[in-house]
Amino acid sequence: MKAIVEPERLQRLLVNVLVCHGKPALLDAHVGVFSAKGVVFKDITLEALAVNAVFSSEYFLEFEAKEGEQVPFSKSLLDIMKDSFKKEEKVEIRTKKDKIYLQGKWQDYEEPFVEAELCEIPFPFVAHMTMGLLPKDLDPVVQILVKADILIGLPKVDRLLFTCDGKQLSVFAEDVGKFRKVITPSRTKVLREMLGDTEMLFEKYLFDKIINQFGPKTEVWLTLRKDAMILSQRSKDYMLTYMLSSLGSF
Repeated sequence: MKAIVEPERLQRLLVNVLVCHGKPALLDAHVGVFSAKGVVFKDITLEALAVNAVFSSEYFLEFEAKEGEQVPFSKSLLDIMKDSFKKEEKVEIRTKKDKIYLQGKWQDYEEPFVEAELCEIPFPFVAHMTMGLLPKDLDPVVQILVKADILIGLPKVDRLLFTCDGKQLSVFAEDVGKFRKVITPSRTKVLREMLGDTEMLFEKYLFDKIINQFGPKTEVWLTLRKDAMILSQRSKDYMLTYMLSSLGSF
């Protein structure tokens, strides 16, 4: 594998697939599977969280790869990108034998492949034209498009409760007091069949890690099904999907 990419885009890729917001990253490493079309990341080692991400060859300035080549991307690679390569105009990333290399204009870095297993998600996904990667058997109860920043900065609690009465989706955070926020869709015209009755709990720590993977000024599809929340986004050269298991309901 060999690719040339702007440093901020390589750093964003690493942040997204390692599920990093602040420290620590949720994953120590994530194996990317390469082809001429790009690179695919799938992981379910966290049990409560599934990650499915695709970055097309157009995401990079230059790109070449062998079909089926597997490359582990580590949090140490992310750390060196943040610390030493962010001011580069572009960065070359390549593999040779069992090592991965970064090359800038005046600096370079190499590390051996870290130990990481390819951990496939045990059910199929399909690529939707606007929503991105979604489970093939989705069966949604609630599905709306929202601005990512509406879900950022919720109170510091252990759990979040999402409720929908068929007309309005809300999120509750309860500690000493009880906080409620109505989640308004980005587009005012929302089909009623996309809003069903539901009440579901999610771990706030994991939710925060996920929602901060999306740019605050971007839009994200929020899907609730009976057992999980799915946050998905499709851009012209990448697709991001995170699936968080429900803790149940009150």
